[in-house]
Amino acid sequence: MQPAGGPSESELREAARALVRGHLENARGEEGRGVVAALEACGPFVETDLVRKARAGDELGATAALAWLARRGPGTPFEVPEGAQGAAWEAVRARTLTRTVDEDARHARLGAADSRVRRAAVDACAAIASASDREPLLLMAEHDPAPALRVAAIEALTPLTDERVVERLAELWGRAEPEVRDAIARLWASPKGLRAGGREHLITLLTSEPRPQPAVASALLEARGAGSALARQRLRQGAREGSTEERLASLDALSPEDADGELWDAAVTSGEPSLQLAVLRKRLLVPSLRVAALEQLRGLATRPTAEGRGARLALAAVGEDSVREGLVKDLSAPEPDARLQAALALLALHAWSAAAPALVDEDTRVALTVACHAAQ
Repeated sequence: MQPAGGPSESELREAARALVRGHLENARGEEGRGVVAALEACGPFVETDLVRKARAGDELGATAALAWLARRGPGTPFEVPEGAQGAAWEAVRARTLTRTVDEDARHARLGAADSRVRRAAVDACAAIASASDREPLLLMAEHDPAPALRVAAIEALTPLTDERVVERLAELWGRAEPEVRDAIARLWASPKGLRAGGREHLITLLTSEPRPQPAVASALLEARGAGSALARQRLRQGAREGSTEERLASLDALSPEDADGELWDAAVTSGEPSLQLAVLRKRLLVPSLRVAALEQLRGLATRPTAEGRGARLALAAVGEDSVREGLVKDLSAPEPDARLQAALALLALHAWSAAAPALVDEDTRVALTVACHAAQ
């Protein structure tokens, strides 16, 4: 219930949009790039403002141009302002290389010295999924110095996957970073990856490696079919025996029905509140366990601790209005992420006036992310 005297939903929406536009208009330098990055959650209303910012022709304008292009379909033209120079604007030019005649220029920029240009070229490849980009993207996945860009190349390869892609990435697996391996597992579990031999690689990894591999097992479970029983078994093992990070990832991949007594007992025995919360969130989705899970979460939600905050967020996600007062207190938490999560939970509960203070949070990222959600 919205308290009397507070802003209505429409009033908060208009205030949020004005705040976003004001921040973007006044954005400058490095802080300005943070402002543009925080606008990712904003709706179409911000697009005209991004174009206006881009016309300045400076480095921040290039950041705004890339943010605008990311919202558009492949082939969207963008006229680079006259005199705009530097790697940031070269990235903008690379992002627009989505025509057939742009193939050579697009491939050349996948090997550019500046990572922003390489990233923009990958995004251009991902936008069009052209078979001609398969080999250049494979080379980038194998050799780019930045793991994040190797991940991006693998994701762009997913709709282009064939047996050659699957086998080349299998050769890369042994020397790949964890986040790159996760991307490879997702590619192997994609429809084209499965048809090209990805399932066999996923099964081999699960049967040959004793440690929990949540990303591999999760990909195989989601793919269904052969190996899914093995994947579920390994995820249950990971939920009981891995590191806290592995256990959380395993629990996240399992179905709500898997949050049974065995996994609850393992979470309690661990003494790790985050694991108990993960199991309880799953149990909220099982009709026969929901009432008990609600009671346990309500008990946790009264605590002024990290697990108390987690319980309040879990209850808010299922519409439990009783946590509103606790969420309002969480808006004063020392951690920016805790304040952000509390504000978004209040918006989900339609507690407009309660969430309003987050629009002026001292952390610009928090204020703008909340504003973008409130402005929808």
